[in-house]
Amino acid sequence: MDKKYYSWQQFTLDGQKIKDQIKEDFDCLVGIAKGGIFLTGLMAQLMDTRNVYLVSYQGGGSGEAIFRLGNIHPDLKNKKILLLDDLSDQGDTLVKVKADLENMGNKVKIATLHYKPGTKLIPDYFASLETAWIVYPWEEMIK
Repeated sequence: MDKKYYSWQQFTLDGQKIKDQIKEDFDCLVGIAKGGIFLTGLMAQLMDTRNVYLVSYQGGGSGEAIFRLGNIHPDLKNKKILLLDDLSDQGDTLVKVKADLENMGNKVKIATLHYKPGTKLIPDYFASLETAWIVYPWEEMIK
């Protein structure tokens, strides 16, 4: 599979591209750790909001069950939420997180930088469809 090295500059441009698609207001942003942390921070800056929360889930690879690590913040009830992650690959984690948030009475829209063909969940807002293996700059920082 081809690899695509994604730059900080492209990340910033894609964040603006996503923000420009959004024509509605949200009560808060919710990022999925770890991949969604960077996009959540960027979108908080671009949307000028401090109402930011994180959720953390594990699993999903090779048919593994997906489970939440810790509780969802109790303030996240009956809100209009923009849920953020870096990528909708298979889409299983996004489907699970969205369902968990909706079960708390929230209305949820999703934004990701990228999505892959065949994902179970095409985000409401995104920068592009990608077929290559994407290497994000925050993944390269730790090498």
